[in-house]
Amino acid sequence: MRLLYIVEMNEDNKAGLFNATHDRIANNWDKVDANILSLKFYDGKLLSLVKKVLNKKVIKKGKSSFINKGINYKNLYIKRTIFNTFMEKVGFDFFLYLIFIIKHKNLFRNVDLVSAHWGHYQGSLACYLKQIFSIPYVLTLHGSDVHSAPYIYRAYKKQIIRNITRSDYNIFVSKELENIANDLCNLDENSGVIYNSVDISKFHPYLENKKKSVKLDLNLSGKVIGYVGNLVDVKGVESLPEICKHLKEIYKGHFTCVVIGDGELKNIIKDKFEEYEINHQLLGKKTQEEIPGLMNIMDVLVLPSKKEGLGNVLLEAQACGTPVVGSNIGGIPEAIIDLNSLVDRNENFEVNFAIQISNILNQKQEISNEELTERISERYNKGKLSEQEMEIFKKVLLKRESASI
Repeated sequence: MRLLYIVEMNEDNKAGLFNATHDRIANNWDKVDANILSLKFYDGKLLSLVKKVLNKKVIKKGKSSFINKGINYKNLYIKRTIFNTFMEKVGFDFFLYLIFIIKHKNLFRNVDLVSAHWGHYQGSLACYLKQIFSIPYVLTLHGSDVHSAPYIYRAYKKQIIRNITRSDYNIFVSKELENIANDLCNLDENSGVIYNSVDISKFHPYLENKKKSVKLDLNLSGKVIGYVGNLVDVKGVESLPEICKHLKEIYKGHFTCVVIGDGELKNIIKDKFEEYEINHQLLGKKTQEEIPGLMNIMDVLVLPSKKEGLGNVLLEAQACGTPVVGSNIGGIPEAIIDLNSLVDRNENFEVNFAIQISNILNQKQEISNEELTERISERYNKGKLSEQEMEIFKKVLLKRESASI
């Protein structure tokens, strides 16, 4: 099977989507003859000039490739011009991909199957490759490509619906995401859910002396409330200081809120923590090698998202034996083992979130930390989930071969 993965991977932001996509590729890497195309864009000369006049950021070409955990990602760049950008905005995105496809046609000619990760640009390229070269494609949809993007730009909605309806199979990372997509375009039987997997060899409970060492390195004492992810609006992170403010009133013990990640809301969160006199540490981005240790020292990990495809950090934290609390939204209910740890997003959201954190800190949860680890290991086993994906690939190719007879 000659497989082409089409992704968009930013090696400087190895957060949830990056890791979830890489893990899916890595889990089947030794079973296929595969190449990876990481799709990127750059601004042409005239568009760059216009952007400079308007004081907007000019996007330039970067590296030609990068390696992540032994797997090579080839960055290929699509040139944005005033013309193709305008045509995309009014719903005719074919011109955005045409020159790119012609230039790299030899890369596509011997491909049996495309696996595209993300419903918009990656899905659009896969869709046009099918139209031009008759290459079938499997589209994996991860979150905001379904629950947010179609509702922000009308043209995006049209393109994402097209990419979903023309794909040979759609994989969703949660049942809720599949339901949202079904509301968009009435899915057929060629769709299903394959959850993101968890690498239990990395995300597992640490021994107590190892936890103490990590905690000591950060000069932490008392309970630790943790957040891991991008500091952006959709993640609901602006609620963190408010939640901790209420927790301070409810829970009488000492605690520190440890925030791992970066983003546009960092300074706003920092200012609010200081205003409310909340003990906090903003650690910025951390490597995937550091994350398991940090999750192990957390007494509870929180995810107050406004929208969410699944919430990989919830799976990883529970695999480490760390209880979690999350918004009752999107795919989060599918990722949390103890459903008592779901909090509805209403006018009492921050207060109720703090109450649930306090219950966990006071050891009132119904499911033990050991049981969390066991259930995650069973439900999100990478071997089982990667086999499901391979079966879909084989099914799509078999259907294509049968149709050509």
